[in-house]
Amino acid sequence: PSARLPKTDGLRKALVMRLSFASQALCDVSETMEEVADRLSRINEPSFDDVLKSVEQEACCGCSLRVNCWEGARNETLEAVLGIAKAVETEQPPETMVGEAFSKKCLRLPALCESANRHYSAFLSRQAAARRLEEVRSVVTDQFYGISEMLEELSEEFEKAQIYDVETAAEIVAALKRSGVIATECGCCTDKYGRMSIEIRIRDTGRVNINRRDILQIAEGVCDRSFDPPSVTEGKKEFLVSISEKAVYSIDFGACQFSRGEGRLCGDAYEFFHDGRGRAFMVISDGMGTGGRAAVDGSMASGLISRLIKAGFGFDCALRIVNSAMLFKSTDESFATIDVASIDLFTGKTEIYKAGAAPTLVPVSYTHLTLPTSDLV
Repeated sequence: PSARLPKTDGLRKALVMRLSFASQALCDVSETMEEVADRLSRINEPSFDDVLKSVEQEACCGCSLRVNCWEGARNETLEAVLGIAKAVETEQPPETMVGEAFSKKCLRLPALCESANRHYSAFLSRQAAARRLEEVRSVVTDQFYGISEMLEELSEEFEKAQIYDVETAAEIVAALKRSGVIATECGCCTDKYGRMSIEIRIRDTGRVNINRRDILQIAEGVCDRSFDPPSVTEGKKEFLVSISEKAVYSIDFGACQFSRGEGRLCGDAYEFFHDGRGRAFMVISDGMGTGGRAAVDGSMASGLISRLIKAGFGFDCALRIVNSAMLFKSTDESFATIDVASIDLFTGKTEIYKAGAAPTLVPVSYTHLTLPTSDLV
């Protein structure tokens, strides 16, 4: 029987359309959340004027000097309340921060201090809650945006990256048949970087001799490309032969790491890896400090973004997710930079992505390169 060749245009178009709509829907959700949150924050934002009104109505109600203090000598009264607010922040006795002149004039100083202390403390709590809510909202919207970008990237990849070459696949099947190998299924596709991969299924009749060198020569002759040696996986009554295009360049990685002083841990962390699609990556993260705390932040940032890139996430999308993870890993703030170099082993083209990182030095030649001894290389 004739070998089956993939016919995926209709399915791919339907999948691309669904992914694109889903991506746009999530993007719309994020924009709506931000717009509504912005309007509500303007309505419900804690105001220091509310503290002043509450103190006047509560502590000075019925006082004979109320009109004079809050209208005639309002600036002096405001300075006293601000002094009490400063005492709350510095954890000092409120009576010592209102000024001697005001202390002698005020008829209800203890009640004023107690009311201002309580209402200003509540004001600070509302401000802290609003900031924390804003952080959570930012993380949630970032997650929506991140998923939206991921779906959009998948949509573009399905639309452009996986281009199936049915004619070439048919030629490979015919060439294999002439050499005595009968393929039951063959797929030949090109990714978005122009790299070709071939998958061939061959039925195991008990008399099939899989010669990897012969198959490689057939594939290179038909496609006019250089491939790595095929990998052959034996399944249930069949063989799966996978062939990937050979990269032009190979790369050697090297790293040097130093701790500050006599410290055991270094605040900088690094990763390097291949993504299996002809690209090599180098990742550096500076934990913005020294010791264990910086080492944790740097290792977490570099490790997370490396795993996301390996999984196929784009840099912007991966960065949003790493930001969210770093924000909620503990109650303390985290600071870490990200520096990623993506090297195309087919063209030699290198792209550098940075998030808070220092400038990158790219030497033209290795002949006279001197490595620094006080930082991560």
